[in-house]
Amino acid sequence: MAETAMLCHIPTGFYTLGVSQYEIPALQELGLRFYTVTGIRRTYIRSFHIRTHPVSVAELFRFVEEIGDHEQIGYLRSFEPDLPAMGIEFRLAARYAKRMGGRLPTASEWEAAARGKNGPAMPFGKDNCPLGILGRQAPPAIGAHPELASPFGVQEVIGSVMEWTSDLFEGKAIAKGTPFNSSIACFADEAAYRRDSAPMFNVGFRYVLLD
Repeated sequence: MAETAMLCHIPTGFYTLGVSQYEIPALQELGLRFYTVTGIRRTYIRSFHIRTHPVSVAELFRFVEEIGDHEQIGYLRSFEPDLPAMGIEFRLAARYAKRMGGRLPTASEWEAAARGKNGPAMPFGKDNCPLGILGRQAPPAIGAHPELASPFGVQEVIGSVMEWTSDLFEGKAIAKGTPFNSSIACFADEAAYRRDSAPMFNVGFRYVLLD
């Protein structure tokens, strides 16, 4: 299966990740979750490439057709092809990433790609996100908001889908990101879902390729 997805390069270096532990209680009251975050930290990350956009419905549809997953074929037919694939089980996401020669990003890799080396955890503060980005019923089409790209050009890190990572918390897979139905944008926000349970409706994925 050939794919020509756009990729963004994330350079080797130290990245500021997490959020101030003094802010965590207030943010948790707003509905944000922090499983692996223990305050602001400097983390060394080796260079990698990450998809510019999450995997789309059209891309995943071609893959499930190839592997003969009839349940997913029927499910994906209910979505427009230019939307990000969502409601996707962790194992299918990991299998797709492997098929493309990559893997799911770690939680730290995803956050570094989203916020840059020293970017803020909350890019718009607590209540200044542009109108129409969050609090939606469904995600926008892929590529709809290039103005919200990360410092490295990674798109759909805000207001699209949460995304599977390869990290675990107490045996559950960590998903990162600010989905379309969220009320506040925070790159340190996380959710943990059982890998063998029914997929969450607002979770999709992208993959990384190591340098």
